[in-house]
Amino acid sequence: MRDTSLTQGLGPHWTSVLRRFYIEHLGRISSKFESNKIRQMDVFETIFTDLSPKQIFGVIQALVRLDGSSSFGAAIAHVLESERSAYRLLEGDTLVPVGSSQEAETIVQALRVSKSSGLAGAHTHLKEAASHLSNGNFADSIREGIHAVESTVRSLTGKDKLSDALEELAKRRPIHGSFKRGIMQLYGFGSDEPGIRHPLLESGDAAVTEEDAMLVLGICASLVTFFSRSFEKPK
Repeated sequence: MRDTSLTQGLGPHWTSVLRRFYIEHLGRISSKFESNKIRQMDVFETIFTDLSPKQIFGVIQALVRLDGSSSFGAAIAHVLESERSAYRLLEGDTLVPVGSSQEAETIVQALRVSKSSGLAGAHTHLKEAASHLSNGNFADSIREGIHAVESTVRSLTGKDKLSDALEELAKRRPIHGSFKRGIMQLYGFGSDEPGIRHPLLESGDAAVTEEDAMLVLGICASLVTFFSRSFEKPK
């Protein structure tokens, strides 16, 4: 027997969410939108059949953001974790690829600590880095991750230059010279590689991969947590 509930409308909330998805993400005309469950199941069956896994995760992120409710985001996060997906949902609205649950926790912890420490700039850059990574914009992800570290130490010291900020922090508590040089080299990598902090000239794409971006995001998240916890922001 046919499930008659499928012929019913979506209700006002999901009608609004899916209409916006239909227009903003599928680029279709609003007058063609049909708000019954069977039609929308057909639409998403086509989407999940035709798109690549990465694109499907992009669709899921778009729906979570359009929905805006903590319950839907929590349900998605639970499924991703219970199924050991390669993606995790951060802060209820940002999907990011991770190699392990430990990597996911590193990023979640950095977002939590930067927010509680009042480091709004670092928090925003870190979240943008995660979002760019999930969207396949690896150079942009690396740039934003490095910006998160730079924003953290500059906010903690009031210094404009990264090198000056690190020197200022070293006056407050010992920081090994090799550690400082490592951070500067990370900054140098972002500056030297065309397409990350500076525009591409002849090559079409920055020579960075998803693995590069995942590594840098993990390093930058760890550095944000370290500096946030080790040094107080000036009053």
